Amino acid sequence: MITKSPSNKNIFHKNIYFTNSARGVELISLYYRLVNPINKREFPISHRISKDIINFPIHQDISIDELIKIVNVTKEVLNESK
Repeated sequence: MITKSPSNKNIFHKNIYFTNSARGVELISLYYRLVNPINKREFPISHRISKDIINFPIHQDISIDELIKIVNVTKEVLNESK
């Protein structure tokens, strides 16, 4: 199990996002570039959660080979982040 302290949690999230992208797995970081940012004071829990959400490109048209690549690259990135 990978555990990260709150102080470097956002760095860990960005590492997963950008390293996967660099290796050809385009992830979507929900709210990474918000059109209207979530107000931290008004919605503190939503704001915190928005910093940690990553959507994997899983959909009805994905091939088995693409799915295997996503899993393998993500496992590599997580193992390197330990």
